[in-house]
Amino acid sequence: MYYYRPIGVYSSKTFADEERENRKNENLPNDGVKNVIDVYFSKPEIDDLENVPEGQPKQKKRFPEIHKANLGDEIFLVARTENLIGKKIKIEIRQAKERQIADKDRPVIFKNQDRNGSITITVGKGAKDKDENGQDYFSKYANANKLENFAWKSFLLRPESDSEFEQWKRIIENSREKKLFLYFHAEVVDEQDRDAVFLNTDRSEGVQNFANSEGLYFEIGNGGRCFCNRDFTVDEMIGIVYNLRDKQKMISKREVFFNMGGEYISSLRVSSGKLTDNVNKAKVKLFTDELNSMFKKFSINTCKRKIHFIGQMYLETIYFRYTYESRSSVPSNYRGGVPFQGRGMKQITHDFNYLSYYDYVNGTSFSAIYEKFCKRDNQGRIAEGVGDCIANSSKAREKGLDHAFYERLKTFAKNLSQDLFHSFNSAGWYSTVRQRKTIEAMDEGFSNEIIKKVTKAINGGDHGLAERINFTNWTKEYLKYDSKCINK
Repeated sequence: MYYYRPIGVYSSKTFADEERENRKNENLPNDGVKNVIDVYFSKPEIDDLENVPEGQPKQKKRFPEIHKANLGDEIFLVARTENLIGKKIKIEIRQAKERQIADKDRPVIFKNQDRNGSITITVGKGAKDKDENGQDYFSKYANANKLENFAWKSFLLRPESDSEFEQWKRIIENSREKKLFLYFHAEVVDEQDRDAVFLNTDRSEGVQNFANSEGLYFEIGNGGRCFCNRDFTVDEMIGIVYNLRDKQKMISKREVFFNMGGEYISSLRVSSGKLTDNVNKAKVKLFTDELNSMFKKFSINTCKRKIHFIGQMYLETIYFRYTYESRSSVPSNYRGGVPFQGRGMKQITHDFNYLSYYDYVNGTSFSAIYEKFCKRDNQGRIAEGVGDCIANSSKAREKGLDHAFYERLKTFAKNLSQDLFHSFNSAGWYSTVRQRKTIEAMDEGFSNEIIKKVTKAINGGDHGLAERINFTNWTKEYLKYDSKCINK
């Protein structure tokens, strides 16, 4: 038979510890007691470990419990157990409180779920499965032996069809509390394990329910508006950074932020701690606020434009780590050489681009002088950089485009790598004013060919195209463009 233990709002860990202590005090054997300690939703976290001996796993993975999420989120369904390794746990996610998606106490059916409303997961299986590199959890995580007592499965909080998804959104929007309320029902599938003890259950006699009381229900919200015509919050920006780095499997550098380069913005640098720590979060907020201001100024105001911009910016800054290319020598096609290598959030390069941005900021017209007096090839295309034009044209020098100005331009260029405003302002200017075709391509969509078109407008070629495609698509998925955006 099944056993239940009504424990109100105790945590599963607290109650499991109390259960062991009671058995000890009563001189009852604890070895072999089969417990289903908890069933819940989670967003896994990975912690780096310090002072780990060579050859030993340097991380541990945790499945912390979450109590709310948004429709469309990808999360994990988790069962925590004892002495049930290899056994199957069948779980139903049920409607709580009142009829919303389903009748009260009936299963809610999510995408890729059995139509009878149950999910079956095997305890310990995830710890032994190998990833694409052939590694299992025991070679990756120091706490793999503890994870053997867990069962988990990736889970998408949405129904199968888009029409049902829209219906669920309306149900949430029209409900009194603007939320769906769910709880979990679990049972052990194997007949010989029907003596399992279910901890952390609700107060209902004879059932194996988890989080089935007021204040403990799992809550699903609509997740708010899309990102058209609104600012990013600092928490949303940190989420974007983590998502990109997790997709890259960028484990050791997950928490750093603009910490590299011979020139840098000191107010953004994060080299230690977590991005969510108060001091570091304040730095990410500076970044986020300037990004939002730049988006407004240059009408980068739709989900499409913002997603493309962030995906491309992530590549240009080498994963939000550099505002300066930091080369001691540059390719021969870099007009102006080392002083005019890549800087800023879009890595402005070549002296003629820096000159154009200087004119934009200062209301001058040196670019017109350069374009009038520079050398051109037989097809009429400019054939030299600003520095060469100054050296070769006395008329340009007479108009004020001279060697002294060129030295001032070199000094001005450093603003793009060292000043937060210019780092972003130059990026917005380049994408919408200098190269208008960039933002026009962004408006076309997200196919690989369109991302290539955006890349060519920014980069002049297809350097890093595969990564740019990934970063754009990963940002699009994370921001739930397909399900949220109202301006597709």
